[in-house]
Parts: sequence; structure tokens; C-alpha cells
Amino acid sequence: MNEIEIKPKFGEVYKCTFYDETVGTEIKGARPVLIISTKWYNEESDRITILPLTRAFNKLGQPKKIYAWEVKVRVDNQEGKIMTDQIHNIDKQRLAKKIGELSIEQMTEIMKKLGALINFFPEKLKAKL
Repeated sequence: MNEIEIKPKFGEVYKCTFYDETVGTEIKGARPVLIISTKWYNEESDRITILPLTRAFNKLGQPKKIYAWEVKVRVDNQEGKIMTDQIHNIDKQRLAKKIGELSIEQMTEIMKKLGALINFFPEKLKAKL
């Protein structure tokens, strides 16, 4: 548990510890996470909405595939990728220290990919029904 209250903001990257028990390809262990929830939610709630990051290279140093729903980023001098398909709401107590912040251009690309992944374009919804 964090003794100092963390006040995460949209676009910031923190170290985080995920669950020990997972199934299949679910995210687990310690890794960076990107805060994507809004200011008002972050201030009012004990939870935050995040996207986890993973390494851009495997253990042999070979580049991992970047899927259409992922965005390559560099945080804390390490290359990684944002996994928009692993969106989570977590308790703020899971956060450790802030390790970076993404640019508005990167955040725009990430949020567009997230929107496409979850079909969050209300103006186009009627056409798909």
C-alpha cells in the first residue's frame, strides 16, 4: 500500500504490480501502465483506468510484432508497446512511482486505437446495427 497519496493524471506512466493469478494471455506481474482515465475520475475514485505496456523485444532481443491495436512507445529509456486490448480499472494502491509521460500526439494515437477496438464511435454505431 502506498503511504503517499498518488495523484495520477491522463497520459502519465507508472510502475504497477498486477495480479499473480491469470489465465492464458492475461497481463500479470510488475510492469509499466499508462493512465487513460480522466482528471475528474482520477480525483474522485480510488480506482483508475489503465493500459499496460509490454516490451517491444523478446528475451532474445528480437522485435515483437506490433498489432494493429498496439502503439509503440519509449518510456524510461525503454522501448515498449501499449496494449489497448488489455484495458483495466485498478485500485490506485497498485501504483508505484511515476516513470514517464506520453505526448499528446502519442495519446491521440492510443485513444484512437482504443476507440476503434471497442467500437466507440457513436456517430457510426447506427450504421453497424
